[in-house]
Amino acid sequence: MSLGSDVQLLHEAPFFRGFDEDHLRLIAFSAESRHVRKDEVVVEAGRPQHSAYLVSDGLLLARSDRRGGAEEGRPARRFERGALIGDLALITEMKAHATIVAAENSSVLQIRRSMFKRLLDEYPDIAEALRDKLTEGLADTVEEIKRAGLRLGAAGS
Repeated sequence: MSLGSDVQLLHEAPFFRGFDEDHLRLIAFSAESRHVRKDEVVVEAGRPQHSAYLVSDGLLLARSDRRGGAEEGRPARRFERGALIGDLALITEMKAHATIVAAENSSVLQIRRSMFKRLLDEYPDIAEALRDKLTEGLADTVEEIKRAGLRLGAAGS
């Protein structure tokens, strides 16, 4: 993919909304375009995750490896163009929660945490945009939890 199409792809990902064109260009320039074949494992559950993957073409599926857990019997989560897999891996060390497999020949943009953190260090305005995005997301999550609590309280009455 070209730098311009990578920037456009980053625009499509909700995680990067609010980042300006120059920020997205820096991220796109530093990311690695990868082609993955059908049935290739992109992320393995339980393994350290050092990168996030932005789907540029194709279809990837999340496969739970837990037997008898809450995930068993649920349809696989689908990741298509514009989906960002492992966004939190960009900012913190973590292990993957699910195995991600290419359901067909696909392309992803791999964004490494080490590179992303370097961008945050060198460009504080990117860190500010990310902080604002995470704060907004956390506020939304708190509101969802409050609404769920109210529904549960009403159901228990």
